[in-house]
Amino acid sequence: MVFSSLTGKTVMPTTVADWLYYNTNEFDRAVPGTRAPGIVKASNAWGLKATNLSSYDHIVSALKEGHYVLGAIQNNVFVSNGSHELLLKAFDNGRVYVTDPYTKSLSGWYAMSYLFNIVK
Repeated sequence: MVFSSLTGKTVMPTTVADWLYYNTNEFDRAVPGTRAPGIVKASNAWGLKATNLSSYDHIVSALKEGHYVLGAIQNNVFVSNGSHELLLKAFDNGRVYVTDPYTKSLSGWYAMSYLFNIVK
């Protein structure tokens, strides 16, 4: 869904999952779901520039610069079982706007400190 929004082309999540499964070891191999390097590899394969952000400050800087940030989560308020991706879209006064494609009602503003502790 994020790829569709950024590329202007229809890119189904299953297409990305298939590409990851058959072209990398980042999807459903070492861990269930997609590891962070898989997000970067898939983004690059669809012509997008992506980097792995590993610190609080790097995530905040990227959001302040207007970049989208994908965050992998599991076993928390956003998803009780398994893993899931959230789209972080904006930063304002210590809060981040989250789009949750799995549960739309959970989309909204959250404290960055809270999100950083659950996004892995």
